[in-house]
Amino acid sequence: MAPKTRRSVRLKEKEDSKGIEEKVEPEKLEEEGEEDEEEAMDLEGLVAQTYEFMVSKAQHSKRKEMEKERDEREKPDSVSVDITDVIKMSSSREQTQLSSELQPGVQSTDLYLNLDRPTTKSLHNAVCPKPMKCDLDKLMAKSVITPDFEKHHTAPPMYKSFSTRKKERQQAKEQSAGPKWFNLPATTITPEIERDLKLLKLRNVLDPKRHYRKNDSKELPKYFQIGTIVEGAADFYSSRIPKRDRRNNIVNELLADTDFRRYNKKKFQEIQAAKQSGRKGFYKKKMNRRKPNWARH
Repeated sequence: MAPKTRRSVRLKEKEDSKGIEEKVEPEKLEEEGEEDEEEAMDLEGLVAQTYEFMVSKAQHSKRKEMEKERDEREKPDSVSVDITDVIKMSSSREQTQLSSELQPGVQSTDLYLNLDRPTTKSLHNAVCPKPMKCDLDKLMAKSVITPDFEKHHTAPPMYKSFSTRKKERQQAKEQSAGPKWFNLPATTITPEIERDLKLLKLRNVLDPKRHYRKNDSKELPKYFQIGTIVEGAADFYSSRIPKRDRRNNIVNELLADTDFRRYNKKKFQEIQAAKQSGRKGFYKKKMNRRKPNWARH
């Protein structure tokens, strides 16, 4: 009997274990299905949240663009608005009326300041004060962008060598006589100016009643200026040259002067008479004067 009972016990145990396994398997399947459903729901929630975030972001950016456009439309044009309009708006007498006001007993006419001025000075043609202009000129003194900047083929160099700067200083120095001589410029000498300068070198023989000091050198000056004497009202009849007697240069004025021509003709005749009186003796004296002192006889 013992072996049969053991077999029956074993069979019962097997059946019980099979039943338990059969019960456990559906429970596991149910749990796995629930987990899949939860994952699907979580995924759907994430997708919905992402979609809502993207929609809200697009709405926010669209709202910002609309606000920006509205601000630009409402913003006043700084170029078209005139300063006089702003001043008129600020100086208008239309003021807001409050529900209650204080009465101090003092009127605006009793004050030192005139608050009821009808008109204000326009700032449309206001001039910049001198200190600011001077500062601006100092700041723009070393500026590369000059009024004729567009005419240059190339931009000026950023760096200049020492020799180049020295040459530029020398050229600038040669263009004027310096501050001690009132910065007299180096005037270009034309044929007319050259004749006038040579005539000024011979000024001691122009007038017999005037005597001048001997010239320092025979070369023509490099730094000089030519001006016009402006007579005052007191010299209208005494020392003023009439317009019909005025000429463009000194040579034409001397040729138009009858006294000078008479004196010049007289001196020329005296020199010719002295030359013709000696004949050969005059020629010998002339050649003897050209010889050095030790060779003269």
